[in-house]
Parts: sequence; structure tokens; C-alpha cells
Amino acid sequence: MDLIADRKADDSPIFRAHVERTLKEHARKMNQKQSQGYSGFTDEAFRGRSFQTDGDSLTYSHSALYRFVDTKKLRLPGGWKKGSNYKYKRQKVYDFHNRIIMGHYNGIMKDLIYGAAEDVKADMQAKLDNKLIG
Repeated sequence: MDLIADRKADDSPIFRAHVERTLKEHARKMNQKQSQGYSGFTDEAFRGRSFQTDGDSLTYSHSALYRFVDTKKLRLPGGWKKGSNYKYKRQKVYDFHNRIIMGHYNGIMKDLIYGAAEDVKADMQAKLDNKLIG
């Protein structure tokens, strides 16, 4: 029973390393893009976002206020006064939450499905072999 030979034939450590690397990279990119967008917001409620990766999952935690920043809002310029013309004015929309999160969600899915191609596996296997043997 040769443990090293068994590990060489098993792709699961390579795939786990690929998943973890992909999730960490996307978490870093999402945090960077959102930090750029939220830099103009000075309210204390816009503090405390966090991304955590642990092996096979990515957890994003934030206050509920973040979720509603980029929803489209309509408001009446004069309020709901009787007899007004009821023309809606669209408020400014910030694409800091949904667009970034869902865009990276699609990117994560593509990277996990198609990113573990044979050449990537071979490269990671070579790195793994160097650490195990050398």
C-alpha cells in the first residue's frame, strides 16, 4: 500500500485547492469593487462587511442596508399631494451590491466548472508532487 501513489491518482485534493483558491480570489475582487463604490458613504451603517472562505464555501455578511442601496426607487418630486401631476422621478441607483455579487456568482460558477481543466490539474499536480516528494 503506497500512500503517495494513491494520493497522486486522487484528484480531490487538487480540486479542493482549486475551489479554495477560486473563492478567495473572487472574495478579494468583490471586496475591492465594493470598497471603491461605498467609499463615498460616510454613514456608520455602511461598515462591517466581511467575506469569509472556508474550504468549499464563501460567506458574505453585511447589514441589511447594503441590500437596498442599489434597488431602483421612484419618488414624487412634490410628495403625494392631492391634485399634483404624479410624475415620478427616478432616484440615483448605485450598483454596488447586486450587480457585483451576482456577477461574481456567475464568474465563480464558470471558474469552478471550466477552470479545473486538465492543464490546470496537471500544473497543480506538479506543484503538489514537488511539495510531497521534494
